[in-house]
Amino acid sequence: MDERPKVLHVWDIGGNGAALAKVMGHDCIHRASNDPYHGTRMYSDRFVVRGGPRWFYAQAWWRARSADLLHIHGGHRMAERLAVRKMDYERPYPSEGGMVMGRDIVPRKPYILHYHGSDVWDHQSGSRRIAELGAARILVSTPDLLKLEYEKEPTYVPTPIDTGLFARRDIPNNNRGLAILIGDQGRDDTLRRLREYGFGDIEWTFRRRQYGHGSHGSITMHKDMPAMLSKYQYYCDFKWNRVHNKWHEATSQTALECMSLGMSTILHDGSVRDTLPDEHRLENVAERIGEIHREAMETRGMMVDGTGRAVPKGRA
Repeated sequence: MDERPKVLHVWDIGGNGAALAKVMGHDCIHRASNDPYHGTRMYSDRFVVRGGPRWFYAQAWWRARSADLLHIHGGHRMAERLAVRKMDYERPYPSEGGMVMGRDIVPRKPYILHYHGSDVWDHQSGSRRIAELGAARILVSTPDLLKLEYEKEPTYVPTPIDTGLFARRDIPNNNRGLAILIGDQGRDDTLRRLREYGFGDIEWTFRRRQYGHGSHGSITMHKDMPAMLSKYQYYCDFKWNRVHNKWHEATSQTALECMSLGMSTILHDGSVRDTLPDEHRLENVAERIGEIHREAMETRGMMVDGTGRAVPKGRA
């Protein structure tokens, strides 16, 4: 019988949860309707659940019962629904001679709260409080997210890139560039910024970020992204942050994928890079995540012994 700790990755952002689950031998659960580009199911069809929200939560709750640890990628609401029990209490308050009422946050299961961007940018710290108080660890996938307020000290873990899928290719020297616009980001504003940094003579193609089937015409499935991206010599990673009304400082996942392919990738500050930093390689991120999972098990009354088994403290 396999006694290694069982980890369930709940929800999936950009295929990150599924990729980590696949390489680490974990389970993952995501809604099929929220996986229109098959970034999750390309790793395993078992990772997606077909049906409405209630059916998804029922399936997630059922799988969570047999897991030792939950790794939640879907933001604070996902944690509140699956992993947190709120217990109201009334206790004596000696200095006042009366009673005080409050609420304890008791995790049903140890869980990691992993933020990837909009799941934290678009929500005030107060709305995330309950989920963050109950989390064993809070992870963020880009350094700029460290600047936000949290209930616990966050840890930066680089966005994982599957270098098997996004393997280095021969990139054409065709002076063509691709820029993917998000939200209400304007084409003219992006082109103006490109010219300011000296990239105005490139033949730019502007596309809107894909958000769902049919929302912006033709779509590109996740497995076909390498072929689509590598038609261009350059990729522009200028992204507008509509919450703070400024340009994003973080490097997007698509930009990292372009670097992995060998494309000249223009970052937020105008610098150019065509090689993926080693810290973003999937196997390296998986190793770091494994260390964090071990620490989370230890802090929640369980620890992992030398063979990888989950056992109570004092018995390893």
